Amino acid sequence: ARPPRAGPRLLWRLLLAGAEFAHSAADAQRVQIVNAITLVAIAITVALQPFNAALGDYTAVYNGTAATLAFLLTYWLSARGKAWPAALLLSLATPLTILAQIFLDAAVRGGSQLFLLPAALIPCLVFPSAATRAAVAISLLTALVLIGDVMTRHGREEVLASFAEPGARTELIHASIAAVACLLGFLAWRLLRAAEHDVEREQRRSEAILLDLFPRSIARRLQRHERIRPQRHGDASVLFCRVVRLDADGPARRLRALSALFAAFDDICARHGVEKLKNFGTSYMVASGVPRA
Repeated sequence: ARPPRAGPRLLWRLLLAGAEFAHSAADAQRVQIVNAITLVAIAITVALQPFNAALGDYTAVYNGTAATLAFLLTYWLSARGKAWPAALLLSLATPLTILAQIFLDAAVRGGSQLFLLPAALIPCLVFPSAATRAAVAISLLTALVLIGDVMTRHGREEVLASFAEPGARTELIHASIAAVACLLGFLAWRLLRAAEHDVEREQRRSEAILLDLFPRSIARRLQRHERIRPQRHGDASVLFCRVVRLDADGPARRLRALSALFAAFDDICARHGVEKLKNFGTSYMVASGVPRA
């Protein structure tokens, strides 16, 4: 197979920066989400600066520069494994920037406030699962900023009309909002898949532990959260045996011979319905008549 080109390889490295510090697949996916949103946000804010300067909207230029610096700091924190500070800064950067525009500029042209719609979803995707309260609080703050702006401007037709002001900047803002919304939907799907993978892996691990500790029928009942009551078995047999001699030279050959012997024992147990209890060292222990008669 041909190696990936330099461009995609560099982009993949940028997205994976800091993922090695994650403790689960879902947390690693959150790191990638922070990196992806941050890179897209930097591209959008940088692309808008020439249009803001050409229109003489220097308030937007200053706010855009501050937002770019905040997004760069977010990416740096994420790449250093600081997931919680990076999630907090990313979640606050957009609402605080828009809030500054609302207070410093009487009419934010082009509908930049609409960025608050996808921004309200960002905390739910980037904060760790243990920080649910923080995610909900910041999400609510973002929504309140948008609601407050709409309520204070609903009677000012000239301001509302500026949301649809013709021009390249307005088209770029609206296209960017749509792109960010689609990106958030895709990232939410990826995060859900990663969380499901973690759940399935933990279920397989717990099932393997139960099957190692209990007979299969008891393990199944425990998985179904059934109550296990003591049972009386009037006729049961327990076999304990130990291999005292192996005709094999060297520890590696003896281990292979012992493994083959115990594998044959396992097949006999499965064929006759005998419950294997455990094997350790050169010893092997089984029971017949429990838990099935």
